[in-house]
Amino acid sequence: MASFIQTLDDRYKGIFGKDSPSSLYKASVSQKFVPTEEEAKENKGMIPGETYSRILPPDSIESAWNRMENLHAQFECEGYQVRFFEEFGKKPSIEIYYKTLAALDEFINNAESVGIETIQRAFKGHSNGFDAPKVQEYLRLKHGYYKSHLCEGNYAGSVAAQVYGKYFLFRDWLIKEIENLNRSNLFSSNTKRRLSLAQIGLLYIYQGKTINQGNANEVARHFGHASGAKLLKWYNAYHSSPTRISSGKVLSSGNGQRVKDLKIVIDELKNYKYDSSSAEADLAKLKENIENDK
Repeated sequence: MASFIQTLDDRYKGIFGKDSPSSLYKASVSQKFVPTEEEAKENKGMIPGETYSRILPPDSIESAWNRMENLHAQFECEGYQVRFFEEFGKKPSIEIYYKTLAALDEFINNAESVGIETIQRAFKGHSNGFDAPKVQEYLRLKHGYYKSHLCEGNYAGSVAAQVYGKYFLFRDWLIKEIENLNRSNLFSSNTKRRLSLAQIGLLYIYQGKTINQGNANEVARHFGHASGAKLLKWYNAYHSSPTRISSGKVLSSGNGQRVKDLKIVIDELKNYKYDSSSAEADLAKLKENIENDK
């Protein structure tokens, strides 16, 4: 097992250019010790008098959870990350990320479709061995079983580590990578067609994202604008559905510009695999209302 872990650490470092989080955590909780002759006999391969490192068993519910999350589950997650890039190359398309995420979500949706009785059985019939059902383990992890129970999955390959590493940590990583790619792609497209503040506000609305006083400046700067306050005005103006589809001027945009803005935003949504149906419906209704007001 040690040689495999070392191999994965090397592969991780080769891809990400840094030590793996699990190896750093392991180093932080390891203790140096010198085995006695008796200890060396009990642990084959050890030599009395030589210095080794070991990790002491967790001594609380909290430390057991931290150990599982930051060492064994994190190690599982790193394995998925490494194999992801080894299979799909250094720069996988965003479609690959979405397909990988969809496979995880299929398992999660099935697991979460059960009734409360199944969750209760998962808690009562807890077993963390290699034969423990992964759906039951997911339910325990999802619903906070280990907040009040000692996590027994503190060894490599435990079901708790497998499930948490894949369906929580690796999934979170995929989502962050998708968000980063979407931002990068949108920013790249802006070098050819810079989005206006009104278009950015609409884009965030149809993506289900929020712009507020806390992030307005950051969002504006990301798209090459200086004023978060002006961006927030556009976002707030368009946040109401009746405003988006009503004929007439909104702030400084007349009907012609508003139609153009929606068309551009729909293109952006389609290019980066977001649902554009709401924006398309609003555009159709806006055109209808403009025609009716003539």
